[in-house]
Amino acid sequence: MVMSRFWCCQQPQEESIQHIFVTSPTASKVWNLFMGAAGITVPLIQLKQVIRHWWYAQCCPKLKPLFQAVPVIITWELWKRRNAGYKPILITTRVTWQLPFHGWYKCNIDGALKGNPGPSSLGFCVRDDEGNAVYARAVDLGVTTNVVAEVKAILQGLEYCVEHDLHPLILETDSLVMKKVIEGEWDPPWNDVYIKGSSWEGSELTRSQNGTVSKPGLCLAKPA
Repeated sequence: MVMSRFWCCQQPQEESIQHIFVTSPTASKVWNLFMGAAGITVPLIQLKQVIRHWWYAQCCPKLKPLFQAVPVIITWELWKRRNAGYKPILITTRVTWQLPFHGWYKCNIDGALKGNPGPSSLGFCVRDDEGNAVYARAVDLGVTTNVVAEVKAILQGLEYCVEHDLHPLILETDSLVMKKVIEGEWDPPWNDVYIKGSSWEGSELTRSQNGTVSKPGLCLAKPA
């Protein structure tokens, strides 16, 4: 619910389509002014009812287009006045890549595609605690979905790090879906694959957009 505090209201009320275009004090005055001149009588309750009366009002054929255009003009002008002087509040957060802890590795992964589903690919890059690139990979996946691309990127990145003993490890992704799934907050619509071994123990998952760190345990989701 949004409380209206704009020029059309003396007292704040719930801001709805009916309130903005019909029942607010200013909107009611505008409608009554034009309906009085046109000889139209209709309760100012529902916008569609008001528009219907204007469209089917009895008038000479030459004035019919004008009568049908009046509701469009009135609602458009009310909407412009509603948004006059509106300034959105923008909150920005600077996000930069951070070095992993001393003795740790960081694997940044991402899946990309054009359309959903659509042509897609995955990529991951592993760096050491000094920021040096240890390994990077990009793979064409063909046509798939964004979630599948993210999952496969995580799977391939973790498999490489496990096979080459690159641990302890921070896995960094921009996918909120995968972060929630791995943490166990969301149920995945696919089977679970477990990566076993001490190399995965103590690894962490971060979501690069908000810097949240959590421990996903030993479970990695993979499409069936």
